Amino acid sequence: MIESRKRGATSILVIIMMVVLLVLGLAILTTSLSGVRLAQKKQDWLQSYYKLEIDGAFAQAELNKYLAPLLSKASTTPLTEVELNALSEKITLGSLSVSATDKNRWSISLQVSDTTTKPVKHLTMLFDLDLRTQSDSPLTLTRYRQWQDAFEFKSLPGFEDPLTEDPEFNLEEAGD
Repeated sequence: MIESRKRGATSILVIIMMVVLLVLGLAILTTSLSGVRLAQKKQDWLQSYYKLEIDGAFAQAELNKYLAPLLSKASTTPLTEVELNALSEKITLGSLSVSATDKNRWSISLQVSDTTTKPVKHLTMLFDLDLRTQSDSPLTLTRYRQWQDAFEFKSLPGFEDPLTEDPEFNLEEAGD
């Protein structure tokens, strides 16, 4: 009779150990999956960041390309704000705004946005165009700023409240 009690106690101990190992295994699996999701989000953010950087570089190259003929003309006749504002129609990768600071100096703002991501990310480059300088490029980058639109956690997939929203809707949205 004592031996059967020992066998029963051993069986209960084995079952408890199995449950503990199962719980630990689930905890490790959950941690691993959240690490993978976090790494994917970081990779998506970095891809978006560098895509915006590339678009900004192309927009700056476009600005230099269309500004070069105006600068060569500026050695004989002064540039007007109308001529510089006409550049905004030629720039295809961003929006351009020009403001005069004095007769031979302008401030040019170039903004590029990546609307393929949510939240939308933006890059603003502020240039100083000074015709009094005798350098090859009188265009100087004075400010470089990258930011994203504000967002609510509720508007992002995976941050819904399961108590107030339909779980089937959450699964469809998260799959997009």
